[in-house]
Amino acid sequence: EKHLLRGKILEYNSRHVEAQPEYFKALQIDPTLVEAQFLYGRLLVRFGEPKMAADQLLGVTAATDRFPEAFVELGRAQRDIGEGSNAIATLTRAIELDPTLLEAQYLRGRAYFETNAMAKAADSLAAAAGESSASEDWYPDALLFLGRARAKEGKRKEARAAFETFLKVAEEKDPGRAEAARQVAELK
Repeated sequence: EKHLLRGKILEYNSRHVEAQPEYFKALQIDPTLVEAQFLYGRLLVRFGEPKMAADQLLGVTAATDRFPEAFVELGRAQRDIGEGSNAIATLTRAIELDPTLLEAQYLRGRAYFETNAMAKAADSLAAAAGESSASEDWYPDALLFLGRARAKEGKRKEARAAFETFLKVAEEKDPGRAEAARQVAELK
């Protein structure tokens, strides 16, 4: 538990690289520390190791519903390794456990988009792209994909609104800006 606590303190202080081995040590000593398994898996996802992360997080989600965020991270990992239908199911479970997890809505919308389920993608992305998400780093992406999904659905007015909002909030260097500007002009 000392390693778990040390990892949490390091992570709190944005020292994620140093936190990862602390969680790993905690799990070596006590493989039943579900919280350490969740935090270790979450860092694995963020460090670009989705397969290893999925293995860790599957253990967490099978053991308990105490960490709804574990379902979000597992869904992210599953999406990253190309398991779209598993990601959708896992992210749906995260939303059932905690409807305030708007990032789960965003990730589920992306997974639906990637499986060509545009109406479901648009619904999830619309739920994610509310004003309460405006400070999230994924918010502009949610708007861009919402616009794309609405356009593919043939809902021109909603698509245009999403693209216009994207153009207001996206950074000047965002690669989606050219597409969004083109879409706004075409959707008049």
